[in-house]
Amino acid sequence: MYSKAPESRLGRAKEKWNIQLTQRLNAATTWQDFSNLYSRFGATIAAQNPQEAAQIEQKLFNLYMTENGLDQFPQFARQFPQHPYVKENIQTRFEAVKQSGDPAAYDKFIAAYPAGNPFLPPAIDGLSETVIKKGELKACENFLKKYPRHPRKNEVWLAYYEAYKQQNNFDKAAIERFKTHYPGFPYPDMIQADIKASTDLLYANIMKKGAQTQALDFIKLYPDYPRLDSMWLRYYTLYKAEKGDLTGLERFGQTHPNFPHKALYNKDKDKALDAHVEKVLAGKDVSLYRSLVENYSNYANINKVWRGYFQLLTTQTENAAELESFKQRYTKFPFPKELDAAIAAQKKKDMAKAYNTLGTSSTTTDYLDFVKAFPASPHQSEIEKSLSTRLAASGNAEEIGQFLDVFPKSTRRPALLKRLYPLATADGSLNSIMAFENAYPDFPDKAKIADDKK
Repeated sequence: MYSKAPESRLGRAKEKWNIQLTQRLNAATTWQDFSNLYSRFGATIAAQNPQEAAQIEQKLFNLYMTENGLDQFPQFARQFPQHPYVKENIQTRFEAVKQSGDPAAYDKFIAAYPAGNPFLPPAIDGLSETVIKKGELKACENFLKKYPRHPRKNEVWLAYYEAYKQQNNFDKAAIERFKTHYPGFPYPDMIQADIKASTDLLYANIMKKGAQTQALDFIKLYPDYPRLDSMWLRYYTLYKAEKGDLTGLERFGQTHPNFPHKALYNKDKDKALDAHVEKVLAGKDVSLYRSLVENYSNYANINKVWRGYFQLLTTQTENAAELESFKQRYTKFPFPKELDAAIAAQKKKDMAKAYNTLGTSSTTTDYLDFVKAFPASPHQSEIEKSLSTRLAASGNAEEIGQFLDVFPKSTRRPALLKRLYPLATADGSLNSIMAFENAYPDFPDKAKIADDKK
């Protein structure tokens, strides 16, 4: 084309040229056709129609290699030394990628060339081979996303699955997530087998060196596992080593009512109970005795516990009321006669102690309280005589009234009633007189009351 022609002629020439170029492109079907275009008009097309130039270069290369094979690239290079793929030596690049065995290098090579390039199918095949051999998780995943219909996709799936399992330490939950995320995985039976195998492997590891918490987690996660009884035993053995006393075993039984080894548990609990009993018997903690007799009434040697409890109580008690409370609380105490004797003996001690506290500074109320607390005291007559003499002289109406309540049959009662009457009716009111009469109907001087009522 003549570039210095007038603009109008130049425009018409370009238009005619484009029409002819389009016709030639549409008519070209073989690499020879494109070779002819490339050889005759390559420079002009490159200058005036760069897109069409690139199309011719690609068609020429693709058709030539398809017809003659990739091994004929050297011949192509000699015939078309200015071709872009020859200048960058696409074959050498491809061989370098194959030698690298690097999925990223393959991806970069494939992305550099348009679809239809003859080097792309072997490059994609080489990528599949590399991905399968290396078994890298991300590379496998990318390949499956980009080439879901590749002939070796199932092999890539296997490589991907194996990489996934290893990365997740063959964890059953992870494998189950894989199954959920990839329902189209071509080997579903393999997943099921691996789920079972992962559970078996976890079982074996825990049985060999697993911690207590791991054993319990396994029991909770896999309640239908066929060898669950053995895992229960593993868990129980580890638990017992840490908390094998009576309290710990009782907590275990409450927390795990479905523990399958009942006979073993009961045997261990009996041993723990024996050890606990011996510990309690050697100590002086009343609350521990109480817990045993109240919570283990069917214990084979419970009478030994009762006796120890009773003996400890009698040495620690401060008054008979504690022993009487014990008697009321434990109506089935196996040694009732000994308990009654202990109560009687303690009452004597309490009475002697209480009497010894009385003295010249004690009040009438103190003495009366003693008599009420110990009605069988041998000191009753002595106290009655002393108090009646004191009250007859003191003229304390309230204390005389208290005395008469405590000693209703005192021989000094008539005299004290006569002493009390004027004190109780000092206001001379009819109400006071009638109240006294009602309270003390045995008042000896009824004539006096009758006169005072008038």
